[in-house]
Amino acid sequence: FLDGLEDAEPIGDYLELLPAITRPPVSVVLNGGLDHSALRESIQELTVHDAGAADLTLLAATPRLRRIWLNRSPFGDLGPLRELPLESAALTAGDLGALAGHPTLRALAVSGEDPVSLAALTSVPHLYGLDLSGAAQVTDLDMAGKLAGLRYLALRADQWAALRDHTPPNLAAAALIGQVPLPDALDWAAGLGLDPASVVRHSGRLG
Repeated sequence: FLDGLEDAEPIGDYLELLPAITRPPVSVVLNGGLDHSALRESIQELTVHDAGAADLTLLAATPRLRRIWLNRSPFGDLGPLRELPLESAALTAGDLGALAGHPTLRALAVSGEDPVSLAALTSVPHLYGLDLSGAAQVTDLDMAGKLAGLRYLALRADQWAALRDHTPPNLAAAALIGQVPLPDALDWAAGLGLDPASVVRHSGRLG
């Protein structure tokens, strides 16, 4: 953009910069499993629905993958994800141990019925966003309080209640997921140090 200033034409009292056209990230959606024939080096975003037990070793064919969503696709070994430059991942619940120390992961969402442990996430250096609202059971939810770099956390009401005095210290945003009566939501906000009097309530119909 700075280089482009030399060729920018003023329009009124501002400058409009038109950057060179770049190829958008390649996004692929797969239904029913990881299809090796559909995986290629240029893929940066991958969504997999209903894959059963996903064999993530196939992802070696996508060395530029930045985002992955395994929807209703339980995984076994997450080790192959360590070799990818992932920034965002949405996974079906399971063992997160292989994510320990992942160098680029920034946002993680976990859902599903299997128990989940957060211990490995304390060594993920750039993790700033975490959504556990879809996880049926988090065995060590208090570990979230040790994620000093966490800026966004989304939980259900029962999870927030269990977290209590272990809220991550540097949150900039928090989400209360699920059907929650307004008085309970206000109590939750007050528990995070927010002023309930400043809450704005929106209602309406979309259709």
